[in-house]
Amino acid sequence: MDFLLLGLCLYWLLRRPSGVVLCLLGACFQMLPAAPSGCPQLCRCEGRLLYCEALNLTEAPHNLSGLLGLSLRYNSLSELRAGQFTGLMQLTWLYLDHNHICSVQGDAFQKLRRVKELTLSSNQITQLPNTTFRPMPNLRSVDLSYNKLQALAPDLFHGLRKLTTLHMRANAIQFVPVRIFQDCRSLKFLDIGYNQLKSLARNSFAGLFKLTELHLEHNDLVKVNFAHFPRLISLHSLCLRRNKVAIVVSSLDWVWNLEKMDLSGNEIEYMEPHVFETVPHLQSLQLDSNRLTYIEPRILNSWKSLTSITLAGNLWDCGRNVCALASWLSNFQGRYDGNLQCASPEYAQGEDVLDAVYAFHLCEDGAEPTSGHLLSAVTNRSDLGPPASSATTLADGGRGSTTAHSSLPPWLSPAASTPRMPCRSTRWSRAPWPSSSPSSSWSWCSTCPGSVSQPASGSSDSALSRSAGSKSRNRPCIRWLPCLPRNTTLITNRTTLREPW
Repeated sequence: MDFLLLGLCLYWLLRRPSGVVLCLLGACFQMLPAAPSGCPQLCRCEGRLLYCEALNLTEAPHNLSGLLGLSLRYNSLSELRAGQFTGLMQLTWLYLDHNHICSVQGDAFQKLRRVKELTLSSNQITQLPNTTFRPMPNLRSVDLSYNKLQALAPDLFHGLRKLTTLHMRANAIQFVPVRIFQDCRSLKFLDIGYNQLKSLARNSFAGLFKLTELHLEHNDLVKVNFAHFPRLISLHSLCLRRNKVAIVVSSLDWVWNLEKMDLSGNEIEYMEPHVFETVPHLQSLQLDSNRLTYIEPRILNSWKSLTSITLAGNLWDCGRNVCALASWLSNFQGRYDGNLQCASPEYAQGEDVLDAVYAFHLCEDGAEPTSGHLLSAVTNRSDLGPPASSATTLADGGRGSTTAHSSLPPWLSPAASTPRMPCRSTRWSRAPWPSSSPSSSWSWCSTCPGSVSQPASGSSDSALSRSAGSKSRNRPCIRWLPCLPRNTTLITNRTTLREPW
């Protein structure tokens, strides 16, 4: 065909001047990419896109040219040999995920200069040569997730200046080489989660000026130093969930624009007081499921832009050190999980932090909650009600009957080894408080939500009933805490005690 065209061109050039134009047109048509030479059997063709998926192929189809996209997903390819795709110079995307590829030669993607998207996820690749991506300088997206990569070649991503998305989740990577992303100046999303990273070098992420989202969750990092993320001026989201981080520090005084940080599920016991001053724009922070016992006031003061925070599942010490956190939570206008429970001291274990602070007056008096001084302060506060010679208990409609009680409730008894807090219960319907002796008026029940305080056996008075819609009246007594009805006033022979809730 080529010789025939050449002969015609020579004939027209010799006989007619207009033949020059025809020769030029013929040359242009010859330079156009050839159409696909036929759709392989069992594959699906859509114009210049070829889909050969789930066919148990062990090799890529041959004699393909002019394709713009090729999908070989869910097959049985085991290796990528040098020059295997050389005839696909027009290719713009290549999907090779969900195969059995364990070996990739350095020149496997030779002459695929136009490829912008490459997917190699869910294979068995253990290593990639330095030159793997060199023939594809126009790559925008690379997916290497769910393989068996143990190490990254130092220059693996060299020259990928247009790369914007890189997935390396769920491999066995133990170390990120220094400056491996130096040329990835356009990278915006990087996922190295679910690997085996134990530490980070100071310049592991150097050059990523446009990075906005970084995932490092489910690794083995034991320390977080914000100095490991230098000059990530565009980073908005950092995920370090489920590592083994024990301390969070910052050895560099610089400010970045981070808005979301997830440190949940670690082993954090200590955070430097100034660590969050480098992220003044932080809006969302997850610190749940760690080992924090208290938070420094300086840290709380640096949380000025927060709109959401999680703190549950820590080992909060409900002593004097919890006052700063309790005050901050009381004034916080954003969203936070309300399940902050005391881990110590023993008398407050399992109680809500804010409830414990209020009930034990931790932040109002200088005394310890277990001291006799605090018991005296609790039982003789002038704002709890006027003294009375005879006690009055609430009845239906708020018009009660009078009963003389000569002793305090058990959790305020001076004879008790440690005071117990009246816990917050669910909403109760109004009912008369048992008018029998104090010993029969109190019972110890499990955690207040869902429990019922009932008199001892033999008492003629019924226990307080819960509001309509409750499914059960009683629960077994497991944790010994007295429960009071909401908005109930208990009157003793000296002091009126009102439940604060």
